[in-house]
Amino acid sequence: MALDSGHLRALRRLAPTEQDAAKVRLLRSYDPTADAHDLDVPDPYYGGMDGFEECLAMVETASTGLLAAVREQVEGRAA
Repeated sequence: MALDSGHLRALRRLAPTEQDAAKVRLLRSYDPTADAHDLDVPDPYYGGMDGFEECLAMVETASTGLLAAVREQVEGRAA
């Protein structure tokens, strides 16, 4: 799981196979409300407290979608 496209590229380079590299995704790809052309979680360091709050909201929303995807996959295997 990567928070921005730079991390995504770095993690995919570290993957031992192309199949493994394809498993690495941006966290916000699990957020159905996110703009598909801007899935990066920005660095909040220079945005003041509001920047941190915005990033937290992005991560929380995407985490809900990630959890739903994991549950769906686990339930599919149990069937």
